[in-house]
Amino acid sequence: MRAVAAQTFPSADRYVQDQGGLSNFCWAIQGDGWYARALPYYDGPTRSNALASLRNYFRDDVLGSNRFQLREYPEGSGRQYFILEGPGISSRGPLGEAGKLSAKCLETLWAYAHFTGDWDLVKERWPLVKRLFTTPAETRWVGFGRDAVAEIGDEAAPCAAFARLAYVAGDLDSYNYGCYLFARELVLLFLKQRGPDYFRKHQPWHSLEFMDDEVFLTHLQGDTAGWQIDGPRYPENTGARLFNNRWLRFQDADVARFYRDFLGEDVRRELDWLQNRWEPKRRGHNDPHLMPSLVQLRSLLLNETPAELAHVATPDQFTGPPSGVIASCLGLLRATHPARFQRLFPPGEPSPFVAGLEREVAGPNARLLTDVQPAEIDPKTAAGPALWPQLTWWGWKTPTGARWTFGHIRPVREGLAENVQTIPLNWNTRVVVYSLPESPH
Repeated sequence: MRAVAAQTFPSADRYVQDQGGLSNFCWAIQGDGWYARALPYYDGPTRSNALASLRNYFRDDVLGSNRFQLREYPEGSGRQYFILEGPGISSRGPLGEAGKLSAKCLETLWAYAHFTGDWDLVKERWPLVKRLFTTPAETRWVGFGRDAVAEIGDEAAPCAAFARLAYVAGDLDSYNYGCYLFARELVLLFLKQRGPDYFRKHQPWHSLEFMDDEVFLTHLQGDTAGWQIDGPRYPENTGARLFNNRWLRFQDADVARFYRDFLGEDVRRELDWLQNRWEPKRRGHNDPHLMPSLVQLRSLLLNETPAELAHVATPDQFTGPPSGVIASCLGLLRATHPARFQRLFPPGEPSPFVAGLEREVAGPNARLLTDVQPAEIDPKTAAGPALWPQLTWWGWKTPTGARWTFGHIRPVREGLAENVQTIPLNWNTRVVVYSLPESPH
């Protein structure tokens, strides 16, 4: 690790960056936090060079508004976020992959500030830093957290990092908000880990195909499609097996502690599956933008001993960009001594009752797995004549191709619905108002 760090920081004014450096910044920044986390282990000259180089890099190159694209979401709301576009990183849809990676930058920024002590940078650039927190923008009532994301390392950890950055910046409302969203994301992670058992016990799900043990909840699709489920063998035919993305960019020790405390055996079984399924080189290959090494995952998630990790891969088998090699080395080093826990901030009074996600989430999010359809919808115009509300489901379609319906709700014995109007009340509630037909006399 010291040899790799010495090559990365050859002098106080030179930083040999990963992944093409600033030309591929959205990839490189995902691994930069590992250089800060490893500072306590460097020799004296390398540590001095690294501190000076990282300071210049984060001040001059990372936290500049020209590094990110400003996006208003939803359109017309006045709420703006910084997203991180780059090669192969889409910003289609609400905020897209670019929005996820800007939130992930908060992990790297916290690691830099915490291990170098450069908290002045966070305080100076707090308005910019605050706009990198895109997680709540795409969080919904339906999934409790940011449910459209298959990668379990992409959302909870940025919430914790945002809260810590906000506390030091003196923004206690944002600190409370970050803690609140962190708790929501942990609930979602628990659900993703334990949820497949429910679906296995209540088969079939969208088909009569048998569902084996090795399946995972990946993401909630749309409003009424429900949880998407896949694994190595289920379903037999599918466009993409998103379960392969589950551990992308996973690197946070505190989220890993949550898994150890509450989901230890579930994760051990999954990592044993990965060890048998992954090709051997991936056991020690680590790319912070993509997949961590199995050594890093087993260290963080299972607290395995050095002897146990040596059965997975040894340091001479560690490969990847320099930051990835250092990440694997830190995974091994943390296993050589008992874990210690440190309170970062003192306890305080309970936070006040204030608006939560309602402050950012566009509403109403009134759909779960079924949808109340108040009109005949023409696919070409997205409009049509009013009808008495019917409860529909996306999963199966009728022989005509229409959505499966559970029937109309008729509040009167005779007459058709007229003049339907939908009124949003809050972020998860709407009211559908109908005018009754006028009496002929």
